[in-house]
Amino acid sequence: MSPSISRDLIHFHQNNFVLTSNRTGTTDSGFVMVNGTEHIVETQNVFTAGFTDVWTNPTTGERFMASGTFVFNGNTGTVQVDDFSLRCLG
Repeated sequence: MSPSISRDLIHFHQNNFVLTSNRTGTTDSGFVMVNGTEHIVETQNVFTAGFTDVWTNPTTGERFMASGTFVFNGNTGTVQVDDFSLRCLG
């Protein structure tokens, strides 16, 4: 997998941190990330990270989307994996 190119928007507001990122990338098997987004939100006690990536193979026409959200709760010490999916788009 080649390094991705990222455009980031970072925002601080009081005790909160927000990062929004748009990415691109390629794999050795010929897939190209045509739309990759990521968000990270950190508050005093909760850290949330999520992503949605759409990949396509220009040679075969195959497409898939990977997405998911991870939440770390500092109050309880728990990590939650929420709505992770890998979907074939054709």
